[in-house]
Amino acid sequence: MANVHRVGVHEAKTHFSRMLREVEQGDEILVTRSGRPVARIVGEPTGLSVADSFGMFKGQFAIGDDFDADSEHLADLFGVAPPKPGQRESDPEH
Repeated sequence: MANVHRVGVHEAKTHFSRMLREVEQGDEILVTRSGRPVARIVGEPTGLSVADSFGMFKGQFAIGDDFDADSEHLADLFGVAPPKPGQRESDPEH
């Protein structure tokens, strides 16, 4: 669990660079004014960019070969009619 440091507004302004280093190490900073909390400074949850996160779950779960198969149950849940046998999804109803 992260250490939470309480600092006043003046100290936060004076020592902001040091506080950012602490946050990068996993700590949190609670900024107070007259003893009342007014802001919390926390680090990014993963430090990964969106581009870095692609593929991060590879091998951790599997999708069945039939994941997109027609299902009357799902059609009922969404209030749509399932395609008729031999009808492609893009074909309009006759």
